[in-house]
Amino acid sequence: MNALRLRMDRKLARRAFSLAAALAVMVVATWLLGGVLLKAAERESEYKFLSEALDSAEAGISIVEWNTDAQPQGRDFTASDGAIAGLALTEAWHNLLKASRSGNTDFLEDHFDGPALAAAKEMAARRVEGIDSGLAVLSQHASARTFHADGSVLEILSDNVLTVRYEIDGKADRLNLLDIRRECSRQILFLQTVGWKIHNHELDCAKAIDPYVSIGQRRALALPLKGVNYYTADHPWQEFWPSFDEKAIEADFETIATLGANTIRIFVTYDYFSKPETAADALKRLDHLLYLAGRWLGRPALGKLPLRWFVTPAGIARATQWFQGRGARVIFLSRFLPGL
Repeated sequence: MNALRLRMDRKLARRAFSLAAALAVMVVATWLLGGVLLKAAERESEYKFLSEALDSAEAGISIVEWNTDAQPQGRDFTASDGAIAGLALTEAWHNLLKASRSGNTDFLEDHFDGPALAAAKEMAARRVEGIDSGLAVLSQHASARTFHADGSVLEILSDNVLTVRYEIDGKADRLNLLDIRRECSRQILFLQTVGWKIHNHELDCAKAIDPYVSIGQRRALALPLKGVNYYTADHPWQEFWPSFDEKAIEADFETIATLGANTIRIFVTYDYFSKPETAADALKRLDHLLYLAGRWLGRPALGKLPLRWFVTPAGIARATQWFQGRGARVIFLSRFLPGL
């Protein structure tokens, strides 16, 4: 009996050891697989970001936003002047990217001259065969500092320039470098027969940005807030919530979105939201106002950097279809389920 019990104990011990070993192998395999998947997700995120960055650089739309608060020395710098100079800068940065990717510098003389041309050609000359590398300028916030009286020389100060430097090894399918920076710089442009050319470019400061920063941080970097303090014209300040006018608010939000704003600031009045007899209606009206804000101001924002890195048009269409079918039930259930 004792011998039989000993054999059974040994058998159970072997089974327990085998089970523990199998579990250990599964844990290690899961950990290794998790690391591989994490690396793959990081690489997908890097390539998606880079693809969007290059697409935005090649879109042919001006990436320059002018500070119109102060006029330069010399002559007035009009909106038309800004549009022309902004498009010239955009085309210059785009062609610098093309030159650095291809090594072909023939077309740089259409956009650069003097020291800036020499620097642009030197950057393109560093290209290595089989390596796709370049510098993409995503956005530029600039001020005209000096505009010559005859309109032939323009000095620009740029206090917020978002750039991406990258390097891809095509043979190894590997991203060797992804360097995102916020820079400040100054440029001097000369007006010539073919238009504005960058004659001189000086980098004054640069701050590296982690490509894996949060959505909120990226919004601060690449999607500046543009908005207004809001209440309806007929019911300002304290009268806004008690006289909540849905049609007027929706019309106002449509107008605000048309003007290019992406933010509104509203006033949540203490009395109306804290009194027991009005608090329930106040929250319902706040819910509805947030819905209208998302409808008119949120949708356009999804098409801009950095939000479009994470939300695709197909994803928006699927979410819209899903919400149309199930949204009312989810909203109803959310009243009874905290956190939903």
